[in-house]
This record gives sequence, structure tokens and C-alpha cells, in this order.
Amino acid sequence: MKKYLQYRRGYLCIWLLLCSVPILVQLLYGQALESILYGVGLATVLVLLFMVHDFLHFREKEEKRKQVAQNMGSRELCLFETNDPVEKEYLDLLGQLTERYCKQAEQLQTATKERQEYYTTWVHQVKTPMAAMNMLLQKKDTPESRQLQLQLFRMEEYVEMILHFTRLEESGTDFVFDSYDLDELIRKTIRKYASVFVQKKIAICYDTISAHVLTDEKWFCFVLEQVLSNALKYTNQGSVTIAMETPGLLTIRDTGIGIAPEDVPRVFEKGYTGYNGRADHKSTGLGLYLCKRTMNRLHHSISLTSVVGEGTTVTLDLRREERVIE
Repeated sequence: MKKYLQYRRGYLCIWLLLCSVPILVQLLYGQALESILYGVGLATVLVLLFMVHDFLHFREKEEKRKQVAQNMGSRELCLFETNDPVEKEYLDLLGQLTERYCKQAEQLQTATKERQEYYTTWVHQVKTPMAAMNMLLQKKDTPESRQLQLQLFRMEEYVEMILHFTRLEESGTDFVFDSYDLDELIRKTIRKYASVFVQKKIAICYDTISAHVLTDEKWFCFVLEQVLSNALKYTNQGSVTIAMETPGLLTIRDTGIGIAPEDVPRVFEKGYTGYNGRADHKSTGLGLYLCKRTMNRLHHSISLTSVVGEGTTVTLDLRREERVIE
């Protein structure tokens, strides 16, 4: 009703003005008001009857407008009928815009799907020569071959990052939630980076964590790998410590170069590399961004603290409401 009165406030003002003018004229001339009040009362009744009919029509149009809003952007959009020529023109324009939007949305969806299929195919194809290179390098145990293996390992990381990035962009992602032994997931990730720890002569400090986590194994391990990769990338000496000092809070702490205070609030933004990333000339600014998005999809959270020259601590908050696995 309030919305309707605001919509028809112009008509109400005109009606009050038309009623008040005759009454004011009669008062100025000192004549009886009975005839004027009778006419005003009759006009008021007619106006009220019109407003009741108009309000019912307005409410019906409002319900149809809500239905249109719910189906906006769909070819199933059902527009209401109207006798108002101006409204008809607006409805025709809305129909044309909806059709144009649907065509553009279909074109964008097709282009996105083709691009994702291309990236996925490229990733799987490039893995074949990389695997062959790795086998050839393993036949020679020299300082040069170990360095090449390290660089090849980094290439594999970037390829996996692209694959996970394209999968996250898809509307449906292959998440499979279950209860996993956290210790096994961590040890699996550490074994993957064992050669990097050895070559960089960085110690890994980890004691068994007796805890289970409700998550997706593949995607959670991807986050662990990205965090561990960053710790190794920006740590030249010292150690990387993985621990759960507080139940549900997994911390990965390194003794690396740290992150500038002004960069810390933005490290999870897409493409943001910060001072260290720009100095390194190799940072893509995607690693922590993908970690943030993945943790959100897993219903976990991730945070980071850092001190320049002392190191960085990444905290994975694995606490969540109890859920039943069917």
C-alpha cells in the first residue's frame, strides 16, 4: 500500500487541491458549505472506488513484475499483457534486450568451455614430454641434472596450477568430501617436495598430527602444495615448520624473507605479487589466490602473517560444523 500511495501521490495531491479550492472560495465569500461539502464527499467516494480498483490492478502488475525479475535473463521470461502503449514499448524493449543477453551469454559460455577444454588438453599433452625429460635426467646424477630436475619440478607445479585454475573457473567442480587423516595428507605433500628440501638444504620440522579433516583430498593437497612451494621459494636458509598448536588450526611457518606489511592484506588478490614477487620476476600472483578460492569452496579459511626478514606463517583453519558423510 505504501508503495502504491507513493506511486499515485501526484493524483492524491491534485484531488486534495481540487477539493480545497471550492471550500476556500466559499469561506471567502461567507456562503453555506453544505452543497460544496456534498459534492466533495461524492467526489471522494468516487475517487476511493477508483483507487481500490487501481490498487488491485497495481498489485497484480507488481506480482507479475516479481515473476519477470525471477526469470530475468532467461528465454522463459513471460511478460504481462497491458493496454498502455508506453508500457507495451518498454516490454518489447525488455524482450529484445533479454534475447540479446541470452545470445551473448550462450556465446560466452561456449567460448569459456572451449578455452577450458584447450587448457586441459594442453596440460595433459605437455605432461608427456616433461615426464620424458624427468626420466632422462634421473639417469644422470650430476649437479647440473639435479638443478634441471628442480626447474622441471617447478614447471610441473605451474602446469598443475593452470589446470586447477581452469577447474575452479568451471561452475561444477569435482569435489568429493570425506574424512581424511590429516597426517597422511601432510606427509604425502612433504614427500613430494623432499628433493627440493634436500637441494636447498632447508630443514622440515614436523611431528605427527593426530587429527582428521572433512575435506576433498585432491584440492586440500593442492593448497598444502602451494603453501609449501611458496615457503621453499622464499626461504634460502633455515627451516619450514608444520604444526597444529591449536586444534583445527594448521600452521606452516618458514624462516624466509617475509612479506612487507603493506603487501600482507593483498596477498590473496588475483595477480598481486607484492614487492618480493616483483623482485623475484617469477611470481604469478596466482598461488595464494587459488588457495583462497579453494579453501572457500572447501568451507575452510586461510590467513597469513609475516615479518620482513623473519619469515611467514600461513594458517589453515580447518574448523567447521560437523557434517554427516553419506
